[in-house]
Amino acid sequence: MDAAVNEMPLVARQPILDRHGHRVAYELLYRGAPLLGADADTTATARVLAESIGSRGIVDIAGSARLFVNFGQELLENPTILGVLSPESVVIEVLESVDPSPRVREAILGLRARGFRIALDDFVYQPAFEPLVEMADYVKIDVQVSKDTLERDVRRCRRRQLQLVAEKVETYAQFSRCLALGFDLFQGYYFCRPETVSGKPLAPSHVAALNLIAALQDPTTGAKATAAIIAHDVALAYQVLRLANSPLLRRRREIANMHDAIVILGHDALSNWATLLMLSRLTSNKPSEIVRTALVRAHMCSLLAKESDGVADCTHFAAGLLSVLDALLDRPMADIVRRLGLRAELGNALLGDSQGTVGRVLQHVQAYEAGDWARVIALANVNSLRDVYFDALRSADAVLAAVTSLGRKHQRHANICSRQLRTER
Repeated sequence: MDAAVNEMPLVARQPILDRHGHRVAYELLYRGAPLLGADADTTATARVLAESIGSRGIVDIAGSARLFVNFGQELLENPTILGVLSPESVVIEVLESVDPSPRVREAILGLRARGFRIALDDFVYQPAFEPLVEMADYVKIDVQVSKDTLERDVRRCRRRQLQLVAEKVETYAQFSRCLALGFDLFQGYYFCRPETVSGKPLAPSHVAALNLIAALQDPTTGAKATAAIIAHDVALAYQVLRLANSPLLRRRREIANMHDAIVILGHDALSNWATLLMLSRLTSNKPSEIVRTALVRAHMCSLLAKESDGVADCTHFAAGLLSVLDALLDRPMADIVRRLGLRAELGNALLGDSQGTVGRVLQHVQAYEAGDWARVIALANVNSLRDVYFDALRSADAVLAAVTSLGRKHQRHANICSRQLRTER
């Protein structure tokens, strides 16, 4: 392996959601050069903090959410890097490899006195860890352990005033089980997996949204037809024009109508922005983190395509956006792709085919998102992936903030109109 690649630290974040699907925090995932010896955990955390948080700031990584950061034995006993951390923003996550020695207990008490919250990672109950449990705010339990071990440890922890975090929740069945056991928070990518229910029909609103996405992504739909499709949905047209005029797109002049939007943004870009707005309509009973994930994937795919070919390909952006449709609609992706009638390269990419350029890029992005570092290195040239990831996080958060604001403004406008109509009657 290339030495530069071997040394390059890779950083990602994994969301932690509450029982209602609201994001409350992220855990920082890290991969750097092979780290050996007693101070491996210290070196890993020190490097990721210095090279990521220290240079970019926690806001770039976690936004307004808290960030769980791993602390090993050496770092707890000699917390020399705490100067770059804020107790309001960071939760100290005590690794399972830590020996609960008197020195460690004293260090944790000191961290609590400074205002830091404490989480115990990969917790499996042992009597020696009782003092740490007494000092913890969160206990994180791997849900992949045996049923008896999981239920036993949950019972022990529920007796205390702390929050239980279910780790490695990868399916809705696991999420439902953890809900029943009394977990408070959930970490994993279950929310990006479909909860397929055989024979369950699509809601009429979902059918309408899917039909509109199909029309927007149809390669045979020309610019004029696309403008007409968007204009036919008054709420969508309003949101598209407001989004097109928002500062995040940095346009030189105001976009007054759909014709302007086609000319200035371009047909493919306009289709993708409208598709994004349609996706946001499908999240009424889903975590909003799904749309944020879609945006991060879309921006990463687009940036990687631009880096490779010199052009920000809208097909790559669309692949990232549409990659969450199975989770939003609780349908197999094959059924959705068949219904949408997408161009072959885009459809194949969504089905996991890595033979085409779009599919390869999407797989790189999904591996990076999950912190699957071995797969990332096997799939891609990773020299610039971390910077692309941070750029995508920043862009996605800005766009999602704009879309959320548009939704609130549209709802307020709709409520006013509704009140006026009732008054007139």
